[in-house]
Amino acid sequence: KVKALDAYYLEDKLNGEACEYNQAGVKVGSTFYRDGKKEGIATLYSEDGQLLMTVEFVNDERHGLAISYY
Repeated sequence: KVKALDAYYLEDKLNGEACEYNQAGVKVGSTFYRDGKKEGIATLYSEDGQLLMTVEFVNDERHGLAISYY
């Protein structure tokens, strides 16, 4: 469950890094945005902060590598 979202909006659109945190305050997700669309690498973390996956986005669509970590 996401407890908090730290993000920057410009003209009502997400811009820059948006970070999601769980109830314990651990970062569980990080996604980069440009003009409200996913752009760059999104990163997912486990509940205890271990890296789980990275996914590349271009213009709000998955494009490129998606890497899962064990």
